[in-house]
Amino acid sequence: MTDISEPDLVRGEKRALRRVFVTGGSGFVGSHLIRELRAQGSEVVALARSEAASRIAASAGAAVHTGDLTSIYSLSRGMAGCDTVFHAGAYLPDWNKKEAFDVNVVGSRNVVEAALRAGVERIVYVSGIGVMIGSGPVRNVDESVPRGRPVGVLAASRIQSEREMQNANRDNLNTVIVRFPYVWGPRKHPYPGTQGRDSERSISLDRRGASQYLDSSHRQRDRWLDPSGKKRSAGRNLLFHGRRASGAATVL
Repeated sequence: MTDISEPDLVRGEKRALRRVFVTGGSGFVGSHLIRELRAQGSEVVALARSEAASRIAASAGAAVHTGDLTSIYSLSRGMAGCDTVFHAGAYLPDWNKKEAFDVNVVGSRNVVEAALRAGVERIVYVSGIGVMIGSGPVRNVDESVPRGRPVGVLAASRIQSEREMQNANRDNLNTVIVRFPYVWGPRKHPYPGTQGRDSERSISLDRRGASQYLDSSHRQRDRWLDPSGKKRSAGRNLLFHGRRASGAATVL
């Protein structure tokens, strides 16, 4: 089990997360996060804007707060009594610039304002490594390294969202940005926006670490590139049905 209690930035000590608020709790990262937080004894409140999202967040162990990222008032009510916010909610498809801006940039701005009103101590913002595209080799990167080019709708909106979070950092509110590479595992849909279209679609790895996208009958739909950039044949597939797999990626 991964310990995700927060380190104290001054004393270098870990502090328990007593009560936290999670956006994006019905998503892949968010639902796993809720389970891990609950396993470590934290009380979790999750934002949900639909009945389906509410069911997922509740099944992961969170108390559900109905609302969305557009309402500062609703967000601040959900954050009441929370010491930490994990902001994992986002518009992930790469094709609607306006919606990406409204959800990712304005939504992040609203999360900051709501956190200030609710007296939250820290926001952990879930971003992605795509914000560094075009910046050169990404090794030991921190906030002092300039971001890359805004390639695509998602990366462009996340670059702006990161700026919102950095600008919000102050004495009474600490902001942390986490940049994930591509992550996958149980319940992961390989393409944003496929949720609900085919609940049995899944990712598989062959013995060489190449990945491919399978439909419910385990037929290959799209073949992905392995780390060397070469297309690979299917080989023996290891489907992600709740167990850890070996390969070039970390499985949640």
